Amino acid sequence: MGVRHRLSTSTAAALAACALVALAGCKKRETETTRPPPRAPDKLAPDESPEGAEMLHGLRLPRRSRVADQLGPYTIVRSQLPADQLATYVRQRVEGGNVTAGAASTVLNGVTAKGGDPTALLEIKVQPTHDPAFTSEMHVRVLPKPQLPPEATEEERWRAAGVTPDGKLIDRQKRE
Repeated sequence: MGVRHRLSTSTAAALAACALVALAGCKKRETETTRPPPRAPDKLAPDESPEGAEMLHGLRLPRRSRVADQLGPYTIVRSQLPADQLATYVRQRVEGGNVTAGAASTVLNGVTAKGGDPTALLEIKVQPTHDPAFTSEMHVRVLPKPQLPPEATEEERWRAAGVTPDGKLIDRQKRE
């Protein structure tokens, strides 16, 4: 006669618990695979710089750049980006005006920041710097708003300058 093996109740309970854990693990894996894949981070071009948090006249400055000095309509921004990379960054974020690229600097004249105040005309000059902590700097000047419309007559222009058309000074205190 053969020996009959019997399971004890504690062994049977342990096997049942293992089976439940295995089934629960399978269910968990199924729910993980049904989740949407994580969103891939935005990729930058090799020479493209990410935007920073600091804003200047509606223009978001690149990372590794900061406002170094500000006096009236003039602002100096220093950056660790090379001058050509900083100029490219700024060009992509402004519109209008004209651009003059030279060997030593790039000048953007009469531009406005995309998404910024369209009446705030800027003159931006990007050039290398002599500051050892930075690679380039950007000189930003807010251009004054024109006092007269472009269709103003010659006489209106003379009067706005404080002179009559025949060259005499206008006494501004006695003006009507």
